[in-house]
Amino acid sequence: MPVNLNRRYKSNSRRYFAGIVRKNSTIVLFFFFHCLCSLSYAQNYPVYNHFYMNPYLYNPAEAGNALRPAIFVNHRQQWRGVEGAPVVSTLSFHTPFNRSNARAGLNISSFERGLLTTLDAHLTYGYAIPISPESSFRLALSAGLISHSIDFSQVDNPDDPALVNFLNNNQQLAGKFGVKYQSNGLNIGIALPQLFAPDYINTASFENYRLNPFDEVVFMVYYKKRADAYFKTKRRGRARYTKKVEAQYAPLELHFLYRYAKAGNNQFEALAKLNLSQAFWVGASFRQGYGITGNLGFNFSKFTLAYAYEPASKLVNGPFDGSHEVQLSYRFGKEVKGKIRQKRLKPQPSKVNPAKAEGAHKARYQITENKGYKNTAIDANGKRFLISIKSFTDFSHADAYQQYLKKRNYDARIHFDKNNNTYHVYISEVSRYREAKNELKRIMQNKKFRKAKIIQP
Repeated sequence: MPVNLNRRYKSNSRRYFAGIVRKNSTIVLFFFFHCLCSLSYAQNYPVYNHFYMNPYLYNPAEAGNALRPAIFVNHRQQWRGVEGAPVVSTLSFHTPFNRSNARAGLNISSFERGLLTTLDAHLTYGYAIPISPESSFRLALSAGLISHSIDFSQVDNPDDPALVNFLNNNQQLAGKFGVKYQSNGLNIGIALPQLFAPDYINTASFENYRLNPFDEVVFMVYYKKRADAYFKTKRRGRARYTKKVEAQYAPLELHFLYRYAKAGNNQFEALAKLNLSQAFWVGASFRQGYGITGNLGFNFSKFTLAYAYEPASKLVNGPFDGSHEVQLSYRFGKEVKGKIRQKRLKPQPSKVNPAKAEGAHKARYQITENKGYKNTAIDANGKRFLISIKSFTDFSHADAYQQYLKKRNYDARIHFDKNNNTYHVYISEVSRYREAKNELKRIMQNKKFRKAKIIQP
């Protein structure tokens, strides 16, 4: 069976561990072979305490989840008091494409543990399939290379044939695949972190452990509700002004992670994050086999700095000799707008002659007014302001959109502008411009009505 690296480090003190690796090359080869054999075990795919900030580390389908280009730098020093303990450094970049459902990403990592160092690089391409304005299905594929190396300064016999063979065959093709479903803050993802079986140096000795893509699976579920941006009226002395409040996340976030490994130990993890404000948060997590971890972070506009500490009392005595992890991220530019799948309107062919469209429109609303409609939004001066949702040059299209809004319980009406020969579909009518501005802000909180505007007949 593959050696569990966690137990190996836990069962040896730092001096004893340093002594046996220098004793002879046989021990070194034994350690190295079992590291390769443990490719499907979670320790060879490093654990990250900040996966809640950058879930792309585990699932390629999370590429572009920051809704804008973003770069993440992560460094983890595990069991600082143990010599040869794992050290992980990762650089990630991923982005969605504007006015598109495509996503792309890049992940480069260095994983050191004992004498063995693994470097890997993956390129990712993903695609989002919109289901509704609030939900989507995403899938992504990553491909790259993994390279292993050994610190020969601690090996007595660097000319060993097995080590020479390793230097000639230490690169492997790597791939990942992931899917994700997102709906109203709920995210469910599944990832296969190893699409290709590793090539062992001695395949005859390890043929029973040859892996297939489903020998390791990562399941991730988290709830991260995002509210829309809105406008807030503030006071400065006697003056009032309006300020736009950017989109925010709900105060409480919940994350669950489960790793299935056929050749190793299964592991689950649960994390809770509390956003005390948009600039500061705290959190705590529990990982099976590791224990409790504390998290905190700061958000400086486009920069984010986070730190996590994981006690390791069973390994070391010092209060600061546990596991430390730091992550820095930077988000570029503005949010990228992807394509949102919306119900297409299918207006019936217009039977109204375009030359008579204006007359047909007037007749339509004369009938409505004769039935008892009374316009109470006109002030003493005869002024009125309309909140127009969409404008059309063809009456049949405007009529179809009006019926579409009415089915969704909006009091939609049509106003014809003689000067521009344009039909405006509006859902609100007021008599004061200030009221119209406040009404426009309220209506624009709905993502479907971001292009609403005020018109004055």
